[in-house]
Amino acid sequence: MNVTRAKIRLNWIILIGILTMGLLAMSVYLLATGIDNVKVSSKRFETFILNGMKSDVRSEVLNRVDEIEYELRFIQDRENEVTKSKVQNMRDMLLNELEFKNVDISEMKSKVLEEFEIHVSVDTEYFFFALSKEGELLRSGTDSTFEGTSVVDLVDKNGVYYIREMLKAVDNPDGVYVTYDWPKVSGGEPLTKTSYCLYAPELDILIGTGSYLEDMEIDLKSNITKRLQFYYSGKNSYIFIHENDGTALVSGNSSYLGENMSQILDYDGVSIHDKCLEALKDSEDAFITYYYLNKETGSVSEKISYIKRIDQWDAYIGMGFYTDDLVQEIERYNEEFKKDHYRKTSVAISLLVVSYIALFLLIRRATSLQGNYLKQEDVIFEQLFQLSNDGILILSDSGEILYENRKINLLFNNNIEDYVNGSKLTLKSENEKVYRIENSLDRTYFIEISQEPIGFKGYDSLIYFFKDVTKAYLKSNKFEQLALIDELTQLPNRRKLVSDFDELSSIDPSEHEICVGIVDLDDFKKVNDVFGHTLGDEVLKLLGDVFKHRLRPEDTIYRYGGEEFVVILKNTSLKNAKAVLTEINKTLGIESEKQFSVKVTYSGGLVSYRGDSLYDTIKSADFKLYQAKRNGKNRIEI
Repeated sequence: MNVTRAKIRLNWIILIGILTMGLLAMSVYLLATGIDNVKVSSKRFETFILNGMKSDVRSEVLNRVDEIEYELRFIQDRENEVTKSKVQNMRDMLLNELEFKNVDISEMKSKVLEEFEIHVSVDTEYFFFALSKEGELLRSGTDSTFEGTSVVDLVDKNGVYYIREMLKAVDNPDGVYVTYDWPKVSGGEPLTKTSYCLYAPELDILIGTGSYLEDMEIDLKSNITKRLQFYYSGKNSYIFIHENDGTALVSGNSSYLGENMSQILDYDGVSIHDKCLEALKDSEDAFITYYYLNKETGSVSEKISYIKRIDQWDAYIGMGFYTDDLVQEIERYNEEFKKDHYRKTSVAISLLVVSYIALFLLIRRATSLQGNYLKQEDVIFEQLFQLSNDGILILSDSGEILYENRKINLLFNNNIEDYVNGSKLTLKSENEKVYRIENSLDRTYFIEISQEPIGFKGYDSLIYFFKDVTKAYLKSNKFEQLALIDELTQLPNRRKLVSDFDELSSIDPSEHEICVGIVDLDDFKKVNDVFGHTLGDEVLKLLGDVFKHRLRPEDTIYRYGGEEFVVILKNTSLKNAKAVLTEINKTLGIESEKQFSVKVTYSGGLVSYRGDSLYDTIKSADFKLYQAKRNGKNRIEI
């Protein structure tokens, strides 16, 4: 073949033209696809944030529902103890009176009933009743219809032979609790009631009294709604509770309390309250979208709320957020993503230019017209791979390292041979795509690996490409961590407690002594009322800091809600745990007085973990906390 300078020049002109067109086409493609990626990523981010906010409001509502159910159980338990105490006291008074009056055995029954009538007439809050051990109703307390007759076969609306259940107290010296339906007044509607019954063999009489569930529900409803209204007052994110007839029990606007919310209409003219009832008609809970006044902006905005039925109150509870709040965050994300895209596109185009130049040089040296330059092949190979942002490693089938670039030396700190086993690499896997490298300088990298078989220097080999994804990997895991941390105190939150407690359940409490405590700031409401919520927030953060500085690495404190915190202390006794919490309490008092000129303390309850559920463990600790509050506060009870 006759090779001339003109042919060589034409060959290079054609080659440069092809490469230039390819570079331009690739650049246009990267820019076009990048714009689409921005739109897709923006939509995904919007969905991510929206789902996160939905999860937050749902969690807050469910926490309040749990609070209602917990307090009802607590009130019922407390009321049961009160009724038991009253019945036992009544028995003791009757015994003392009859013994003091030296009543003859033949007059015992009539005298017992006389004294019983005298004493029960004093207590107008509780209705006492009396039965013979054969089932005769000696005194009703409310409905006298059956007095003087046998009531053994009475059945309530649920089919319960409640008198027979009460008579079991004859054989049980500790007495029995019986739940049944009985009217408050003669001829009235039967209502659910729980009574404590105790048989006094010395008097040959069964005494009982109880409490109506309706009364406890009314007290609970009043207390809960007042507390929630106070807690969420003035906040743009608030809990609302509406009865099914539309009456507002808790509202973000206190002027709405007691008002009929069914008068407030959505943009389509339909009552928002009616939409809520419709959504809950066939479901326990639901998400609902409507338009409502945003107190922060002063304008009507789209709002998404999570609502849940409270059947025992004939009401529903809910909480929501305004979609306007998403706009600023999404715009900021879009701006950052665009900048990141343009930056990456610029880098990609630059790499393409470099790659095309390198390819151009390789072709130039590979052609028969440039055979004189074949000796420089290794030099160009080295330059190309050293310019790469990826680590490049070539291994022969026998495990010999044939090539490694500077990025490999950086990732493995010049110790790549420690990670080679035969023709394979031994790396720690984070997931199916990402691997972890911890080099001798204690630096940690996260990488993605791809490989291809090649022939290199006469060997059958594998070429590995190591892509450093450390920043992207750490950033993607940051959102998962945020979901487990309380924003104000930076302590683990209730969700983290539930997760950790699941792991704790796998520990044998007979081999490892674990203490679980709950602490609650004393008179924290007064601190907020007198000094403001800003200082109250600082007190909560101070409590978290004091605990973090004192607790051991294996111990953990969680923000359980409001001013309540849960502490888990491992490998320690109750006595030592109490000493630790007492010491921290003193430190908190000193530091709060020094920093805020007000002494803040807490009360706490401690129990040993026995393998029970989280709910039962917290309930036990909460009872101890209740004792600490009742015994004067600023103390720890075990």
